[in-house]
Amino acid sequence: MKKIYLLLMLSMVGIAANAQRNIVLTASITKPALDTNITTTSTQNPIFYLKNVSASVADSLMPGDTVRIASPLSTIVGSSITTSSFTMVGSLRKGDSMSVTVTGGIPFANINTLMTLTGDTVVPKTFTNNKQYNWYFVFASAKAPSTNIAMAATTPSAVAKRRIWINKTPTGIDEISFEGPSIKTFPNPAANQLSFEYNFETSEKATATIMDAAGRTVLVREFDNNNSGNQRLDLDITSISNGMYFLKVNVGEKSSTTKFNVQK
Repeated sequence: MKKIYLLLMLSMVGIAANAQRNIVLTASITKPALDTNITTTSTQNPIFYLKNVSASVADSLMPGDTVRIASPLSTIVGSSITTSSFTMVGSLRKGDSMSVTVTGGIPFANINTLMTLTGDTVVPKTFTNNKQYNWYFVFASAKAPSTNIAMAATTPSAVAKRRIWINKTPTGIDEISFEGPSIKTFPNPAANQLSFEYNFETSEKATATIMDAAGRTVLVREFDNNNSGNQRLDLDITSISNGMYFLKVNVGEKSSTTKFNVQK
């Protein structure tokens, strides 16, 4: 009987010694918004999200783990893309998301790579003006220090892409599309505040962009929407002068545009 107990104990020790975390993450991009025009003089503050979709609650990223990511701020060395890394301060448990924010303003000159719109071909500088590319974010890998539970090998399977423009030339109202869910704005004409309603399918973030009649952006605001269904959102337009404008709302990959007037 003692031999049996001993064998069971040795077996349990062996299982514990071989235990590994199998981390599976998905990636998404909150900023830049869809169809953002990135000009030579602009700066960007990208915001990315990683979500833990691992199979088990035991498969969590832990404090001290190193996460490696690739973005348009990376560079191409030979045929591979360099990655940057950060160390986890808290945990990322199954079902949880975390924000990865690049702060301080990233000048256009520091954007080293983008992707083509078709496929995953990475394009090094110099980018062509008035052309669309994919801004991307890739979860490359994660590594555990010796003090944490070991991780199984991770692969760069979590890739997010967002369509943007490089030095887009405004061509007027003809380029503005009115496809997508309808938007109701009020009052119209508006003076100091413009309100609009949008029917959210899920609790997604929304980006509202106001453009003038020439297609130039005059105001951008992001909304953190935590509810689904029809929601009312308000925009402060006290800085906008009289005239006709377009309100464009991006939610995920969906985009809707409507006209409105400003009359002080």
